Amino acid sequence: MAKTIWIINQYAGSEFHGKHYRSYYLAKELVKKGHEVFIISSSHAHQFSEFPEVRNLVTFKKLSGINYCWVRTRLYPESRSIKRALSMLGFTLKLIFFPKKKLVRPDAIMVSSPSPVPVLVASRWCKKF
Repeated sequence: MAKTIWIINQYAGSEFHGKHYRSYYLAKELVKKGHEVFIISSSHAHQFSEFPEVRNLVTFKKLSGINYCWVRTRLYPESRSIKRALSMLGFTLKLIFFPKKKLVRPDAIMVSSPSPVPVLVASRWCKKF
């Protein structure tokens, strides 16, 4: 039976954006097994080779059968900067107001992010769904 899975990873890349492929490869295999997968990721990561085009607070795009939800976050120049920390915080705050109703109701929510704070948001979502 096919399941709907949400993966929250602030730095989840894709074959088009580069780096941080863990969530991408997991999602790709889940899609092959017939599941519907949504990756909720930041629009900016210092290791992306190309940034996704994000016009609104959240932009939705299907890549390789995976539903990406790009959350617009602030740009930061390097991995060791206060702006990166602000970007992490901003990503989490935007998850609180994330338009969840635009996605298919999840059977499972996974969090794989360098900051542990998105786990708190995902925990609230799990209770809601």
